Amino acid sequence: MEEIPLNEYDVFLLYGLGLSMPILDTRLSTAVIQQTCNDIFNRALSFKIAKLIRSASNSTIYIGHNPLRSMGKNVSPRVNKFDYKEVLAFMSSAVDIADAILIDQPFVTLINNWNTKEEYSIGSTRLDVGDKISNQSHPDNDMEHMNGDFGKLYLDSFFQRLS
Repeated sequence: MEEIPLNEYDVFLLYGLGLSMPILDTRLSTAVIQQTCNDIFNRALSFKIAKLIRSASNSTIYIGHNPLRSMGKNVSPRVNKFDYKEVLAFMSSAVDIADAILIDQPFVTLINNWNTKEEYSIGSTRLDVGDKISNQSHPDNDMEHMNGDFGKLYLDSFFQRLS
């Protein structure tokens, strides 16, 4: 499509688009945590697109952050760091767009309350956008992109939220 008729959609899901979850130290002040979350959210492409959508539509906008990094089998303990649910709450407070909701990564995909289980990063491929690298495998050491099993769990979780 060259143009998206926004008024024809009941709901929007913006996923990834540069919205990363910060690793927050428990020793930081509330003001520093809030500013960090605001800065991260306001710089993300998902924020910019959500603002554009909101300017033309009143439909609910769900925003999903980039998948949490997979760390393989040797995940070290997290000392003086907030866990995923706590950081998600901080980041949710940074969403200042009416009827826009930050949604969580399915908890079944997590290990140690922060990382994605390794099984979901194995065998990931590039999105099919019609170019010469579409559907090519990501390198074996890529821990940022997730595979189709992750995508299915994510979408199933999202659709359950809607029903």
